Amino acid sequence: MQPPLDKRTYETIVDDLVRRLKNGGVLTDVNPGSVVRTLAEAFALEMAEAYARLQKIYEWGYIDTAEGEALDHLVAILGQQRIEGMQAIGEAVFERDPRVRGRIVIPKDTELLIETKRRKALTYRTSQNAELQAGQSVVTVPIACDVPPGEPVESVLLSKDDLEQTTQISSLAGIASVVIPRSTNPRGYQETDADLRKRVKGLINAAGGGTYKAIERAILATGKVSSVVFRDSNSAGFPVLHPGELEVAVDVTDGDLSNTETYEAVRSAIDASKGPGIWVKVRGISETPMSFSLKLKLVSSNISPEKRETIRRAVQDAVADAAGTLAIGKKLLWNPMLAKMLNIDGVLDIAEGSEVRLLENNVSTPYPARGEIPNRDMKELERLVLDRTGPPVAVAFEGESTLLVRLIVEFAAGVTVSDRPKESVRSAVSRAIENWLREKNAAGGNRELSWKEAADVAQGVPDGNKIPRAGIKLEIKGSFTGGEVTLKDGQVFKLGPDDVLQPDPQGPSWRDPT
Repeated sequence: MQPPLDKRTYETIVDDLVRRLKNGGVLTDVNPGSVVRTLAEAFALEMAEAYARLQKIYEWGYIDTAEGEALDHLVAILGQQRIEGMQAIGEAVFERDPRVRGRIVIPKDTELLIETKRRKALTYRTSQNAELQAGQSVVTVPIACDVPPGEPVESVLLSKDDLEQTTQISSLAGIASVVIPRSTNPRGYQETDADLRKRVKGLINAAGGGTYKAIERAILATGKVSSVVFRDSNSAGFPVLHPGELEVAVDVTDGDLSNTETYEAVRSAIDASKGPGIWVKVRGISETPMSFSLKLKLVSSNISPEKRETIRRAVQDAVADAAGTLAIGKKLLWNPMLAKMLNIDGVLDIAEGSEVRLLENNVSTPYPARGEIPNRDMKELERLVLDRTGPPVAVAFEGESTLLVRLIVEFAAGVTVSDRPKESVRSAVSRAIENWLREKNAAGGNRELSWKEAADVAQGVPDGNKIPRAGIKLEIKGSFTGGEVTLKDGQVFKLGPDDVLQPDPQGPSWRDPT
């Protein structure tokens, strides 16, 4: 039987041994005090100690978990050693500036530049965090100054004479004065494990090798990824990672990690930049496409068609700018985006009926245009993106007859997904339909939408000949009235003089036969 590889406790080992001995059918007296149980407990104690030692040896291999002498050996590989020497220690009294009434934080390692008349300036630092609560005037904080190598401790000690002749102690904002009430004293000093870790990590970061930044730069340099997210043993989420394990989530610019060329490029970049002994798992993020149906109130009903088109484009650009750059795990905040739209010349407000749609689990879910979108918790490594299959922002104006137009392609039975046109073809069709509808809006006189024109536009894009003409339909619906018409082979739809055509934000649809 394969033994478990996780750490086992003393109690677990005793219970396992007793159960196996009983299952053998010969040694049956396993009660406390029996010979069998006493031997099992003695063996289990030794095994538990062995597990504990193995766990400690494992922890000694990583800078985040190594301690004491083990940490000294680990940093020695990098040519570093624990700093030992002398310090001057004392106390400083910080007094609040009466003009500052709130809480004032004095962080650990805040530097105090102390200038006296008889010697060069000395730099002491605070040894711990401190704060002045609202209404508190003064606080006393321990301070220390390291003795420079090769110099006596007296070179940094502050005597009574020094303190009497002190001309200035530079501190931080919100503090009116700092006073050192008593002479400072010498003390032997050894760098703590936490300080040693911090210093060595800083040196590694400065070198730029094996760090998150180094790995991120290498991945982004492939040109196939737009952003990178890291998880390690200190991160929340599932699966739980152990020291020495790293999860790298990448946002692929075109396609996903199922593309062998993309995966190999990312994997090679990681292997070339990561530190030795680090196990790295690569995964992609999950994208949730968004589309917008917006209805605007204009400052006047007499705005010309040309001005309306300018406003429409400006709103589409504002939405794309706000919604197209969301970071992983971030929701869409409606109010900042609304402010950008209301800042556009000619826009008065957003009318009722505006909505945002998210494609969740292959279902288009509407969300009202307000607050945070979506009104649920974001999934792990989820990113909201603008729908790439069609124009993601449809803009209509109050009092205007707006029609949403969508091309639908039904494939014959037996046509597999791999036999259908590629996603790039659908994107090309989306752009072509958008341009066609723009030309229709600009045309005067009697206007109409014909199935034949739509089919010609779709099949006119590169590789559009792979779209089955017999399966093409043109769906036309009022964006805020719910009316709907579907054109099939040879059919025509007459447009009214005030009808404005907009591509449906859901974009062209590839469908199985109904």
